Amino acid sequence: MTNYTDDAEALFRDFAQKHSFTIEKGDEPNVELMMRGPPQPGLSLELTLGLQNNDELNVGFGEFWSCSPSATVRQIGQIA
Repeated sequence: MTNYTDDAEALFRDFAQKHSFTIEKGDEPNVELMMRGPPQPGLSLELTLGLQNNDELNVGFGEFWSCSPSATVRQIGQIA
């Protein structure tokens, strides 16, 4: 099985940089990668980006949460 953790982290950091957000890597049990951007200018809610089960990209804003298990990190990176 391919490990997409490094690709996902690069994708999340590139996304944050593209939109001038500060983002920090967190440590969560049972999640390969969890990154959060606190509320800041241009971002009124906390942004959460994650990789779980090595193939599920997760995006959360405040109380909203979405999971995309069918798309790969590389596919998402092409449209981000």
